[in-house]
Amino acid sequence: LKCPLEQVLAASRPLLAIAFPLLVLLYGGAVAFAEVLPDQGQLSGFEGVEYFGSLLGSMLTLLSLSAFAEWPTVLRPMSEESPLATVMLVAFILALSVSVLALILGVASEQAAAAAERSAAMRCDTVHIALAE
Repeated sequence: LKCPLEQVLAASRPLLAIAFPLLVLLYGGAVAFAEVLPDQGQLSGFEGVEYFGSLLGSMLTLLSLSAFAEWPTVLRPMSEESPLATVMLVAFILALSVSVLALILGVASEQAAAAAERSAAMRCDTVHIALAE
């Protein structure tokens, strides 16, 4: 029982290494969009208060936009009302996507390097045992 539990914990570390920075980026962007856009009155022409009116709503909107799910629903009305906010939103989503991709590639390369080290260590042990016999 101890061995499978250790394996699950070891497998969850890279997942946490990706999830935590993603949540930090989403939170930072949500704070920026929830505080700046409604205060400037740029969301009055469409239902922007529904998308960016609260911190939780802003985080949910940014998460769904980062998965490229609600682009037409949010971006088209927003582009008609506030082109500057649209540019900021697209830049944020692109930066978030590139950051997540870099995190995933970093974790994958780290795991590959660790696997290569383990493989090299096993080869050295096998050679050492063969020479000892």
